[in-house]
Amino acid sequence: MRASLIALFLIFTAAAHAFEAPRSMATGTSGLLTRALGRMCHGFDLASDTLPCNPAFIAFKREGTLRANLFFGNNVSYTKEASDLLNERADEDTIRTLFGKQDRSEFETNLEAGYWGETWGVSVSPLRVNYGTTFRNPSLPEISLFASQEESLRGQIGTYLGNDLFIGLQLRALHRKFIAKQFFLTDALANEGTGFFEPENQNVLYVEPGLLYAPEDSDWNPKAYMSLMNAGIASRASPAFPSRPQFHLGTSVAADIGLGTWGLGVDVAWDNGMETDLEPVTVGSYYEFGILRLLAHVNERSNGLGFQVSSGFFNLGLASQSTTFNDGWGEKVTDRRLYLLLGAEI
Repeated sequence: MRASLIALFLIFTAAAHAFEAPRSMATGTSGLLTRALGRMCHGFDLASDTLPCNPAFIAFKREGTLRANLFFGNNVSYTKEASDLLNERADEDTIRTLFGKQDRSEFETNLEAGYWGETWGVSVSPLRVNYGTTFRNPSLPEISLFASQEESLRGQIGTYLGNDLFIGLQLRALHRKFIAKQFFLTDALANEGTGFFEPENQNVLYVEPGLLYAPEDSDWNPKAYMSLMNAGIASRASPAFPSRPQFHLGTSVAADIGLGTWGLGVDVAWDNGMETDLEPVTVGSYYEFGILRLLAHVNERSNGLGFQVSSGFFNLGLASQSTTFNDGWGEKVTDRRLYLLLGAEI
């Protein structure tokens, strides 16, 4: 009996511990292309987000464009919970609200403005918020909680090397304030929220190059590319954001078909976490007809659909993405999320 009581006491007083942030929230990127096309956004020259996924595309000659986008997904009602947690306003009511839902939840928003010009571009994101929870064991509730708030500045430069080769480089500076914890309801209530949700801070500088082969004078506009993303130096290490540079290698084509343009591509990605959380091969496609653009991608762990309407000054986009991810306890769960893009272009 005494041993059982001691064991029960240890369970109820277990300290909260950190876990790795969901991959979709850890990359520092949010946009219509990244959700509707997945990793295949690295292989298409599509002007939708403020800057291209692959910095080598910045080397293409084009007219300068100023863009501003508001991108958000899923339930905006979680905004207050995320704000209270990250600004240390959490109390007992916040804790009971968290555990009262007993279901998976996710919220994401990103505000960004940028200039995409000829051979260079820059963008600033003053606010990117991610929030996600998963639960297990209703009789002894335990939660995996992730919340982050980021500000970032990106710059891209590119040039033509000759022989149909283009090269680009992205420098991305990011500051994040975040909470990534797993804990029992009793742990949080014992502290009444005071100091329990103290956020961590991290500064990161990413160096992300891209290389593109794009031969001219072909009806199918073939392209082959490689890029390196999430390669950076952090001010402090955190188990929530392990160092995981991600390599991309892929190819795509785009041709005029019927009344529009159709594109198809394959992206192969790998990093040091792919054995448990990354499906390497993604197939993506788009069809562009007048002011309408349709987008889609699929791989073993993710699939997405989306559309975008661009009419002069105003842009509107909608994307739906299904993703299989780690719930923080080694179990795989699948969720489908809906994202909305509101943008302006000059």
